[in-house]
Amino acid sequence: MNNNANKHSIEYRQNTAYLNRTGLQSLMEKAMGYPLVIVHAAAGYGKTYTVNSFLEKSDAIVSWMQISERDNLTMRFWEYFTHMISLSWPKIGSRLAEIGFPETNEAFKRFMTMLQEIISPSEKFVIVFDDFHLIYNPAIVDFIERMADSLPENAMIMLLSRTAPKINVSGDERSRVFTIEEDSLRFTKEEVAVYISQTARHITSSTIQTIYDDTNGLALAVNLIGQSLTKTVSYERYLASEMEGGITKLIENEIFQTISEPLRRFLLRISLIDHRASSLVNVLAREMLLIKEMELLNDHMRYDFCLDAYLINRLFLEYLQQKQHILTDKERYDTYQEAGAWCENNNFYTDALYYYEKSGDYDSVMRIIAHFRYPISQDVAKHTLMMIDRIPESVLFSNSLFPFIYMKLETGINRFDGLPVHMRECVKGYEIWSEYQAETTFSRGFSTIGRFYG
Repeated sequence: MNNNANKHSIEYRQNTAYLNRTGLQSLMEKAMGYPLVIVHAAAGYGKTYTVNSFLEKSDAIVSWMQISERDNLTMRFWEYFTHMISLSWPKIGSRLAEIGFPETNEAFKRFMTMLQEIISPSEKFVIVFDDFHLIYNPAIVDFIERMADSLPENAMIMLLSRTAPKINVSGDERSRVFTIEEDSLRFTKEEVAVYISQTARHITSSTIQTIYDDTNGLALAVNLIGQSLTKTVSYERYLASEMEGGITKLIENEIFQTISEPLRRFLLRISLIDHRASSLVNVLAREMLLIKEMELLNDHMRYDFCLDAYLINRLFLEYLQQKQHILTDKERYDTYQEAGAWCENNNFYTDALYYYEKSGDYDSVMRIIAHFRYPISQDVAKHTLMMIDRIPESVLFSNSLFPFIYMKLETGINRFDGLPVHMRECVKGYEIWSEYQAETTFSRGFSTIGRFYG
């Protein structure tokens, strides 16, 4: 990268307009008096930006969890949830990680007892679940519902979602749920005028009306058009025909094509992974110049101090994911290997499994599964068995841990019928497995295999 390229890509985002939206500010202040706040709107309306900006200026203690679709696996959800708690309260986070996801009433009571230890009566405590629409596991939805019903008065939960979440709370709590919908997040025509006038030197009232009509108050579209008008006096009506295609074209022209080639490839690499802790992002970047250049995209991705992680605007992330085909096989392999190693070293085992599988490192996959704590929840056991089904049989049968691992997972989903016939003849240590099959109790069988591999 030459010096001119560095200079251009670092400077282009330095002048960002900001709009203080007093109506939305008042709405957020009102929401803070409720135990459960639901903010739902389609992508691009600024849900995350609105809530984060407000909470950053408040005195509340905030724990923010960026939801991924893989969080429907209870083990992964719990790894991230307890990590989120650990960022502010390391000892409590470690204790919560030890008890595991609270599937029983007794376990949930222990969880709430520990959680209430850290909630000071004199402070406001806010738990945010961003992109909650990605959660469909009933066990996790039930956990959040019960937590919303059980939190003390000075604590609250905020759900940010693209759709209205199907969440049930008790009768007493239902009247205390505050909802912010799409219409409240839209820019008014007056707000569009104020925002655009901060970036465009010469703008007519008719152009403001056209921008408002084209964007329908969509925050991301208004922001991108504002960026465009810093470089040109004419408004290109990308959004006139179709919103989705117009947003993609705006992101392409106003972000992706204006940054350096190394930053483009770096952003595509980190779009491959869900976990973007600053230490992992630094490992993948290898040089601070890329980090500094990336941080100038502050309207579309931001560093969260509380999470010590980078969060990417969902529409920008989806755009990057559509461009991942640009990456070479080596770039993908290196990204997954480095992410897998980082996740394993930082106790994010479900993500480590995922990334190692993506890179084809099956030995690491088997090593991590072998160290899963027993008992294993049904969803984790089923998920891991599906992963094992994707591993080439030649790899499985050459791994001495395989019979032990398979038995461990089978018992996790209450299946004691053993290995399929076509696999029995190939598995190393099948004689020991047969001895296990003959045992009358699980514990004796477990002990037998333990002696063989001990």
